[in-house]
Amino acid sequence: MKRRLFALLALTAACARAQDPFEIHVYEYETLSPLRFTLEQHLNYWAMGSKEFDGSVAPTNDQLHMTYELTGGITNQISLGVMQLNGVIPGTGFEYAGWRVLPHFYAPKSWHLPLDLGLVAEFSFVRPQFLADTRHVEIRPILERIVGAFQLDFTRCSRTRYTGRASATDGLSNRRRGWPPVRRTSASGRIWSGTAKSIRCRSINSFREWT
Repeated sequence: MKRRLFALLALTAACARAQDPFEIHVYEYETLSPLRFTLEQHLNYWAMGSKEFDGSVAPTNDQLHMTYELTGGITNQISLGVMQLNGVIPGTGFEYAGWRVLPHFYAPKSWHLPLDLGLVAEFSFVRPQFLADTRHVEIRPILERIVGAFQLDFTRCSRTRYTGRASATDGLSNRRRGWPPVRRTSASGRIWSGTAKSIRCRSINSFREWT
């Protein structure tokens, strides 16, 4: 049975370089049947951020980011997502910020594993005024367990950043516990907040699914 989580609490432990201005997202074990689609909006506002340029990256203070994520099922265990990124930098207005491609893979329930397992890869291409690492790849293994009325999720992100011929890898851990797990609904909302050093961000996500 497919379930949808209304989260009570999200805990994000982030290193500063791995903090993502476009999505604060704890991925779940969320399979889609073939030709079934979801559309999700990530709306992030940075209330406290940098106030000067850092190389090509614009000041993040008072920035607003809006991301649209369309995901479609290919098989019962494989789906493919595409993100379109937008941002509002104070003084410059609304701008196109980049795009991402996210293949999703999930272990079948028929394997009867003690945890629901998945993996999401993210290939990101972002304009330099928004992120210094304009090209990066993220690998996010997903571990999920339903315990009574609670759903527990954990993801560990490994990000490889590419700048010219150089690359570097860092990490980001996300944890979430919530209540109750329910049947997937046609629309819902989710709110998270996260911090990295002195940077604060509020994220509001809306979700819709259809076939």
